[in-house]
Amino acid sequence: MKNFFINQNFETGLIIFIILTISFCLVVYFAFHYLIRKHLESESLLVGDFFFRFTAGILAFILSITYANQRINYQKLKTSIEIEASKLVDIHLDLRLYNTEESRLIQVKIRDYISFTADDKWESIQIDPFFSEPVLRYRDIYEDLSKLETETPLQTRLISKMLSNMDEVMNALQTKIFATSLNSKHLIYTSFFGLIGLMLLFSVNTPSLLKIVFLSTYLAFIGVIIYFIIMMDNPFIGPLQIDSSPFILLQETIEKHFTS
Repeated sequence: MKNFFINQNFETGLIIFIILTISFCLVVYFAFHYLIRKHLESESLLVGDFFFRFTAGILAFILSITYANQRINYQKLKTSIEIEASKLVDIHLDLRLYNTEESRLIQVKIRDYISFTADDKWESIQIDPFFSEPVLRYRDIYEDLSKLETETPLQTRLISKMLSNMDEVMNALQTKIFATSLNSKHLIYTSFFGLIGLMLLFSVNTPSLLKIVFLSTYLAFIGVIIYFIIMMDNPFIGPLQIDSSPFILLQETIEKHFTS
């Protein structure tokens, strides 16, 4: 089911998810009401209404907090990709100042790393995160940098700076790697049973057009939150996929200045 929504564009997926959420909950509501309608008493409405409001507020609060945390992680991942690209540019420029044959070879590897990341669209890191092509290329570049010989104070400072920047690149890589292990199953289960419980509590109310409209509005809000959480839980695929625009921009620069 999740893969179906991931393969849809944003607007279509969101609309379908909201419709399914509302439809499922209304079916549960009418089914529960049909089963208990003959056993309803005056106190049932008061008790059910009280617990419905309380539970609905708790569920909305939990989902809102989860959405906020997911949004923070999503933005953190985007920022880490930008940092990774900027640090690679910084290293490339420092290697130019280093000005040795070995440094020029490392520059070529960095440009290849950038071009690969721009074209890969995160496929490699999803297939085998810890042994993906970017990780292997990073290790190769780091080893070459560590082997550079220093002959001047400038080169010594440059080496220290470049290795520090490579550490920042690895931090960004790790952020991407751990982003591939996110899982929203617990949220789906919690929301599923939470909504069923809500419809059970709301079923003490006799159906009317106004009540259905109000209930559907609330359910649409819940559906929107759940949809965004699930899509941001898959940051490398789907309608909210984080693109590699920083690397694409660098790739265009490389093609312009370093290829004939």
